Amino acid sequence: MSIDSPEALEKCLRQIGAERYHDQHPFHALMRDGKLDKGQIQAWAVNRYYYQSRIPIKDSALMSRIIDADMRRVWSQRVVDHDGTREGQGGIYKWIHLCERLGLERDYILSEEGVLPATRFAVDAYVNFVRERSLLEAIASSLTELFSPTIIAERASGMLAQYEFIDEDALSYFKARLTQAPRDADFALDYVKTNATTPELRDAVRRLWCSRPTSSGPSSTRFTSPMCRRSCLRRARSSPPKISAKPQPDRPPRLARAGLTRDEAGGDPSQGRLRQAR
Repeated sequence: MSIDSPEALEKCLRQIGAERYHDQHPFHALMRDGKLDKGQIQAWAVNRYYYQSRIPIKDSALMSRIIDADMRRVWSQRVVDHDGTREGQGGIYKWIHLCERLGLERDYILSEEGVLPATRFAVDAYVNFVRERSLLEAIASSLTELFSPTIIAERASGMLAQYEFIDEDALSYFKARLTQAPRDADFALDYVKTNATTPELRDAVRRLWCSRPTSSGPSSTRFTSPMCRRSCLRRARSSPPKISAKPQPDRPPRLARAGLTRDEAGGDPSQGRLRQAR
């Protein structure tokens, strides 16, 4: 397939995103429509924390490859958005706040004890992809942000309407992303359209986005939140929590780890792409 102009490339990417972004995934629909219990929401949040915590690592790795100082300064805003400039700021802090409002202990969140192997595999593969592939491909992988405002709005409104244990304060992370994501996506899209200067480069960007099945397909792991599909869609078996004298916040049930296949974990590392779900 030959893409003969930057405009044609943008049109192609937007079409792929409309078909494959994880707003089409069954788990998103279950969350939006109030079909999950609190334990499943907790499990999603603590696994998503692993992804959130690696975003500034991914962006720092990408910045280390950028020669132009002006461009590094622009990209560095992504790191500031997630790390903040001091304690108590930034997207990671807000995500931890969400987890705590869901009844999880801070130490438990930071320990990453509840993170699934599939989550680690997918997120680490994305970070490695950005480190190892061309700068054009690395920046193009961030263009999932073109579609995130829609899913953020759906998720936030649905969760507020459907779950009595969630309020606007708990979802403060998403409010900030409604302005940050479009800003970041506009910059990255302009870079990709400017620097994918040949049909071959434009096709490489397209193929980067087309290397997995659609999110509505039965075996899809593409454009999903960083959690294994099978594990997200069922309540996990867990051991009864230990009782202490001090009241303990609810912890998520352990998502079943038994029977996790390599395919469910995302396939081989070369397929660990575009797992971003900000």
